[in-house]
Formats: sequence, structure tokens, C-alpha cells
Amino acid sequence: MEAEQRREQRREAVSETAQAEAAGKGWWEACAADNMHTVSSVAEFKQHMKQARSQNKLIVTKYFAPWCHACRSLYPKLQQLARQNSEVLFIKVNAGEPELHKLCEQLGVDRLPYFHFYKGEEGLVSQFAANLTPSKLAKLRAEIARHKEPALASLGRTVSGELQGALSALKRSASTDLLDAMGSLSRQASGDLQAA
Repeated sequence: MEAEQRREQRREAVSETAQAEAAGKGWWEACAADNMHTVSSVAEFKQHMKQARSQNKLIVTKYFAPWCHACRSLYPKLQQLARQNSEVLFIKVNAGEPELHKLCEQLGVDRLPYFHFYKGEEGLVSQFAANLTPSKLAKLRAEIARHKEPALASLGRTVSGELQGALSALKRSASTDLLDAMGSLSRQASGDLQAA
């Protein structure tokens, strides 16, 4: 079932791309996912980064160029991933635009398609070049899963760890109290035997 659902999502993404091109838009402008944005300036890039950082969101940044065949081939998969990971912000940076090309150079993007993963205050947590090979797609999915951890899950681990610590302290305290009580009873019994 899951494989069929993924195939259907991919067909939809390919169709959206074809519709965008038929309407005179670039293939990279097709996407119905609310969490996927194409930035048109460095200022817009910084604005998305600042907003996502303040919300501790994972940002997946794809660097592409309109002429890049691998970028275009990978795009329907990226659309699919955006739909499947609505809590993640996907940003597309067109390295074919002069202003954004300079940004790519400053960020060390030396081939396309290229991905950066940013997470809250941690900043850049992963980066790599990708294409449609199964191993690269698996890495893309794995990195998203690894870094998209919601804040509540992290909080849950923190609270769970604190509760474990409190429980351990309580057990140590109870064990100490029990040993003290046993020692007191033993001394009392020993005193009773000596008195008899």
C-alpha cells in the first residue's frame, strides 16, 4: 500500500511540474506543498532561516539550477518528501540567479543538486550532493528523519531522563532507609538477647 501511495504522489508531482512548464513557469516553480518555498533573494533566504531557527524547525535547503538535469529529475521526489514531512521547511535556492549564485559559493556549494540541513540553534547539521540513485534518496530520507525530531519528542526524553534520575534517587533513598531500619532492628534484637 505504501509503495502504491508513493507512486501516486510521484505521478502527481510530475504532473504538477508539467503543468507549471505548460503555463510558462519553470519546473522548479511547481509545488502544492505549503512547506516548500523558492527564495528569490539572499534577504528572503535569511528571513526563512531566521524564522525556522526561532521555531527550532528543520530546514532542508536544495540548491539547484534550471539547466541542471539531475536537479529536475530529483524534483518530483523532493515534492513528495515535502508533502510527507509537513513539519519540515523546504527551501529551494536557484544557483542560476547571480545574487543566489554568490550565496551558493559563500556556502561552499560546489555541485548541483546539493542539500544543506539546518536545525534550530545547531545550525548546519548535514550536507551532501544528491541525485536519483537509491542510495542518495535513502540518505535524503534518513537525514530528514534523523533531524526532524519534534521539540516534544526531545522534551519527552528530557522529562523521561529526569524522572529516571528521580526514581533512581528514590530507590537509593528507600534502600538506605531500609538498611538503616534493618540495622536498628538487628541492634535492638541483639540488645534483647543480651538482656535475656
